[in-house]
Amino acid sequence: MDLDEIRQLMRDFEQMTVRELEIDNGDFHLRLSKNKSSQISAPIESETPPTDPALVAKAETQTVTAPLVGVVYLRSQPDQPPYVQVGDQVEEGTTVCVIEAMKMVTEIKSQHAGQVAAIAVQDGELVEFGQPLMEVAESR
Repeated sequence: MDLDEIRQLMRDFEQMTVRELEIDNGDFHLRLSKNKSSQISAPIESETPPTDPALVAKAETQTVTAPLVGVVYLRSQPDQPPYVQVGDQVEEGTTVCVIEAMKMVTEIKSQHAGQVAAIAVQDGELVEFGQPLMEVAESR
């Protein structure tokens, strides 16, 4: 299958009532899923608490959302520390996680400078387009 055929298949799949589609043809494997999760997983707790919880609670938070469907990874490798933890300071453009989709890895960067207030996904979780990944309390 070429890329145009895959894109057309994805568009057709969105219109279907089936929730999952899997194609396995020799060395080509494609799995599409419409499993939507309306609940947000419990945030991952940081080993170090935020420097000032009162500031985090009062500050305006911005949501970092998934720009595509895929599997989110909070670490570069399983044996490495997370990109960020609750309480960490981030700058605009800081990589906060990655999403893997169709063997392509996309770095997800913070759009805002501030402190990570909450992480709403688990490492290795399938995420949907627009799903909240984490909250960043903006620096003023």
